[in-house]
Amino acid sequence: MTRQGFSLIEAILASALFGLLVTGIVGTLAVGQQSAEFAGRRNRALFLAQETLEAARNLRDSDMTLLLDGTYGLAIVNNQWTFSGSSDSVDGFTRALTISSIDANTKQITATVNWPQSIGRDGNVSIVTHMTNWRMATQTAADTVNIDVNGATVGGSGKSEVQGVEIENFGSMAAIIDKITVSWTKPNQNIKEIKIDSTVVWSNNGPGAPTGTQSSATELDVQNVTIPAGENDYSIDRIKMTGNAEGDTFTLQLKFTDGSVKQVTFTPGS
Repeated sequence: MTRQGFSLIEAILASALFGLLVTGIVGTLAVGQQSAEFAGRRNRALFLAQETLEAARNLRDSDMTLLLDGTYGLAIVNNQWTFSGSSDSVDGFTRALTISSIDANTKQITATVNWPQSIGRDGNVSIVTHMTNWRMATQTAADTVNIDVNGATVGGSGKSEVQGVEIENFGSMAAIIDKITVSWTKPNQNIKEIKIDSTVVWSNNGPGAPTGTQSSATELDVQNVTIPAGENDYSIDRIKMTGNAEGDTFTLQLKFTDGSVKQVTFTPGS
């Protein structure tokens, strides 16, 4: 074979090798560019998901009741975040905010962002967090309970019973009464019994402690009384004294299991 023939073969081989080398380099560059593009779009999606959680947090801080269970998109109206439809689109990304209840004061918030990454392939990121009603978390039972003495009267045998006192719980969580203290102004008078919602919760013969009739301002360890959330008509059926309670001024103090105290002073009607 002539030198010219070898030169032609060498040229063909060199061209083939060069072509393979160029193809490899181009392929590597394309994959690298695609990876960089995917990473950039994923970072953008993560930013939008974080922004979605911040929007939910702003709504929670404004009013927890705005976080109703469901799936929503977001919009800005008058410089405030608000829900809009079941999703929204930002620069080719679709995001959705899903809210579900954990308990009365806790929500699970899921921010999901999708985007078209390539033909037949979508990108997706999702972030989950929990949000609590911090206003309720800082409230005590005493903050949500009201003692209504407007209808308080004296009745029963020998006019010895204070009746008609109502307890209201306008909070979203139950309030539990742990101890009750009753004070009064008449001398030579003791307390014998407290009955709430048809149940005797303390008596000189039990339940509760201490036993025996008790003097004014004695803290009574009662059988725990649960005032349900939203209750507006929970009756103290009677506070029974050893003698006539007409014209007496009473101070009723409720101590709850969270340590908070609610107190009211009143003179029941005849």
